[in-house]
Amino acid sequence: MNPPRKKILIVNCYFPEMREPIKRRNEVPDALAPVLLGGWVSTEHCEVKLYNEVHSGFIEVFQPDLLSWPDMLVMTGLTATFDRLLHLTAYARTANPRVVTVAGGHAVRCLPVYSQEFFDYACTGNVEEIREVIEEALGPAYLAEEFRPRYDLAYWIKRLGYAEATRNCNFKCSFCSLTGVGRKYSAQSADYLESQMDAMGRRLIFFFNDNQLLGDGKAPFRARIGQVQRRREAGQFRYWSGFVTDTFFWDEQNIRLARETGCLSLFVGVESFDDSMWLKSVNKKQNSRMNQVELIRRCVEEGIIFQYGLVYDPTIQTLEQMYHQLDLICEHPEIPAPNFIFMSIPFPGTPFFHDRYEKGLILPNTKMRDLEGSTLSLQPIDPVEDVVHFIRNGRNFRGYRSRFLRHQAKFLWH
Repeated sequence: MNPPRKKILIVNCYFPEMREPIKRRNEVPDALAPVLLGGWVSTEHCEVKLYNEVHSGFIEVFQPDLLSWPDMLVMTGLTATFDRLLHLTAYARTANPRVVTVAGGHAVRCLPVYSQEFFDYACTGNVEEIREVIEEALGPAYLAEEFRPRYDLAYWIKRLGYAEATRNCNFKCSFCSLTGVGRKYSAQSADYLESQMDAMGRRLIFFFNDNQLLGDGKAPFRARIGQVQRRREAGQFRYWSGFVTDTFFWDEQNIRLARETGCLSLFVGVESFDDSMWLKSVNKKQNSRMNQVELIRRCVEEGIIFQYGLVYDPTIQTLEQMYHQLDLICEHPEIPAPNFIFMSIPFPGTPFFHDRYEKGLILPNTKMRDLEGSTLSLQPIDPVEDVVHFIRNGRNFRGYRSRFLRHQAKFLWH
């Protein structure tokens, strides 16, 4: 006799910095965890639905009927989404008191003990932990016999095919949430990567959704690129993209291999152009070994788009230093515009958090939802209102319009 079918809803939670139910349908990169979580659920005995709040907005606003639908609600998200996990749990339990609530991701990993008060299962492991949860809460019959990522249900993943080949990072930057969790860098098996590429089908761009693509040496990196290249030659992908660190550009052979195998863009955590002391203070010494502009030149001259972000620490960096970096970008046509400019975030559990906490520099009433880089959560050197003005305006180059447009024109011509 077959067991009764169960309904499982997997949600990637999101709390935008403007605290409004917006939809960000062009966000890159986007959520992969729901796809992988769904891959461990039996298609024979379960009906599975995925929902991504980044792409589709708050679920209670745009698809409230979904909250009463599942027998099991699985939630994941970044650190700032912790409040959203609580919201969805309350909504779902109100609609269906028997629902099993499961929460994981960075939001739970950084508060592992506290999280246990709110969810039936507070998961601090990798996506594979969902197997133990399903087996205990529903029964072994509801587990998939074979892992098969559910790209077919990931309506937000279109031209980009996200996959993971490695986990965590081999560097220990003191402000990074990965450092706070303390997991070691690990490469996944070639078969695991193949299973994801099999399931995603044909895509314009293959995206390595890893934190550090070159963390375990050149040979494994080349092997992973080789897997993608074989499928690229067969017509499944046209380009690939991913995350790397400065170390990738130290060896120009890496850049040439990337170009030869169809690399479209690389995202790098530059963080700062002119403050090597701050980089060293947060244990990001790899970014102070070589001139950042030279690394950008190496990348761009090979025809690869260089994408990056900047991070400012208002507890030790002045507004003058922050604006100086905007000036530096506008004055150097070889430097592309940053993808984002964030304030440093005191993620719980990180050395950065403990240091700023002990110094009394975390602002009063800071909430988990404030830890997203666009909200000031640390006591700055300069007046708070002036730093807030920079966050609202300077990080979008407001006040730099004519200089920035000239810079963009020179960059494209350069």
